[in-house]
Amino acid sequence: MNNQIIIPIIFILIVISINTVQALIIESVTTDKLEVTHGDITEIEISLKNNGDVDIERISVNLDLANLPFAPFDSSTDFSIDEIREDKIKNARFKLIVLNDAQPTIYKIPIKISYSEEDSSEIITKTSLISLKVVSKPILGINKEKYLLLKGEVNDLSIKIVNKGLSNVRFLELEIQPSNNFQLLTTNKVYIGDLDSDDFDSVTMNLVISENSPNRINVPLVMKYKDPLNKEYIENVSLQFEVYERKKAIELGLIKKSYTKEILILIIILIVFYFLYKYIKRRLKKQ
Repeated sequence: MNNQIIIPIIFILIVISINTVQALIIESVTTDKLEVTHGDITEIEISLKNNGDVDIERISVNLDLANLPFAPFDSSTDFSIDEIREDKIKNARFKLIVLNDAQPTIYKIPIKISYSEEDSSEIITKTSLISLKVVSKPILGINKEKYLLLKGEVNDLSIKIVNKGLSNVRFLELEIQPSNNFQLLTTNKVYIGDLDSDDFDSVTMNLVISENSPNRINVPLVMKYKDPLNKEYIENVSLQFEVYERKKAIELGLIKKSYTKEILILIIILIVFYFLYKYIKRRLKKQ
């Protein structure tokens, strides 16, 4: 009696398992490039396998590019296949171009696949995701801002860093390397942080130029930063600056001559003459 009950239950479970087998599966997804960057055109091939025991037809594959930095190129976001026979594979192909606003990251592209089995009007729909990795090397420019460096004096030196690339920069740090031609009065490391594409930031430092320095000095710098995919970059840069003696800078009209010393001497002379006059006047009265 127990055996008669168990056998039908097993049979029912097998039937249910067969009916839930998916007829159409994604066998593989390949691209002609492992990584893409702005303006690249890449071909995506999706291999579809009929894993069921009946032929399937009217297969439609759709890529959902809404809110993604990709566009179809010489193709559309839909690909149609008339029929895939039992246990056979056919490929859906798409060409995409990477738009300029794409940030370096791994993008998930939703796929919608619909089909019907042979001699059936029912539309079966399934969804999935494919990945596309976008990379872009950051491009940082470093420029000298308005400055005047005088030998033997405390100077303010400003440097402007511009993000010329299409990707944002993270954890940007600027380090000034030591030199015999100057002495830093501020820290040699400046943390800037994030710097968006087409944006800039400025760094000002205080330094004393050696009196024995040449008329042109190099300020060695190291820039450290990461891209949105957390890849680290280290760049060595050397900026050249002209330095002047104060007398030469005055002759060139770079700074105005200060008469503070002469005025101070004149005031002292006037004070001395005033007290000398008072003293002589008192002596004359006594006589």
